[in-house]
This record gives sequence, C-alpha cells and structure tokens, in this order.
Amino acid sequence: MQQEKQYRQSKNAILINYIIYRWIIAAFTCGILALHDWLNFRNTKLTFEKNFIVYVTGGFTTRSQEIPYEDIMSVNVDQSIIGQWFNYGTLNIVMKESRDLVAFKFIHDPETVRKSVQETYVRSMKMKMS
Repeated sequence: MQQEKQYRQSKNAILINYIIYRWIIAAFTCGILALHDWLNFRNTKLTFEKNFIVYVTGGFTTRSQEIPYEDIMSVNVDQSIIGQWFNYGTLNIVMKESRDLVAFKFIHDPETVRKSVQETYVRSMKMKMS
C-alpha cells in the first residue's frame, strides 16, 4: 500500500511574507501619520493682528480661524505633569456667545502665550473704549 504524502506550508515563506507585507504596510502607515503630524506642526500658528487673533492649523488640509478680541470670554492653559516638566501645554480660548473652544495644542511656554493673549485683549478693549 502506498503511503500518503503531506505537504505543509513553509515556515520561512510565511515569516518572509509577514515581514514584507505586514511590516512594510505598518511602516508606510506610520510614515504617513508622521508626515501628517510634521505638516500640522509646521502649519500651526497663532498670529496677533490689530483686531483679532488668527489661528491656522492643518496637516494635509489647512484650516484658518479669525478670533475677534471682543468675542473672547476666557483664556486658560492645560498642562499635564510631563507638559510641566518639558514646558508645553494646550492654550484654550473660550468664546463668549457660542461657547466654542479653540485649543492650540502642544505649544511651548503656554503661560507666556496666555498672558500675551490677555494683554492684547485688554489693550484692544482699552482702544475701543477711548
């Protein structure tokens, strides 16, 4: 009687397939995410104009928002423990009427930026009153 032959998959072929497809796809995906974050970092800025603040952000697409000083209700800072160690955080600008929140994330020295927003806001209000 003839003995049945069995053939199995190659462990090396499966390992190579796993490395080539899975890891290359993962590296490509991480690369796209890193590129998006880098572009977001390069494009995000807060600019003080005479009557408003301009907030620009975005990675692959850019979004711009003008915030009039008179529409600002409050400005506060959120910092984690790690953010306090490395001096970064999130600046939150709360609007008066709509209660919208503009979050300027991962900024260096957020307390200085908060003070700058508040000083510019106060100066703008004094100029309107006179």
